[in-house]
Amino acid sequence: MSQRSTWDAHDANMLAAFVDSGLADEATYTAPTRGALPQSCVVMIGHEPLSELPGGGLQTQSGQVRITGQLSQLSAPPAEGGKIVADGKTYTIKRVEHTDQAGTMWSVLCPRP
Repeated sequence: MSQRSTWDAHDANMLAAFVDSGLADEATYTAPTRGALPQSCVVMIGHEPLSELPGGGLQTQSGQVRITGQLSQLSAPPAEGGKIVADGKTYTIKRVEHTDQAGTMWSVLCPRP
């Protein structure tokens, strides 16, 4: 098993445990391209992310949510303008923050619905 396969399996097991315990939600992601179809995925939604103030150092509540998921569940990484539907709410991606060092997870910021 390759390192990438090992990380994908680890992340899938972790997310399944989070869904079972109520810490993650089944969701769909739809890319911002015309005719894109929703893709099933599991996401973790952080309702109170912090953001750094200009000038550095200090942090404040941003009024946005941070959504994190597993890259292998999507046909392509999420993009600005894409939509995530989870727990009866629709989130529009404002900014793609990052993928993790192993290249297996993604994180985006969305305004509160």
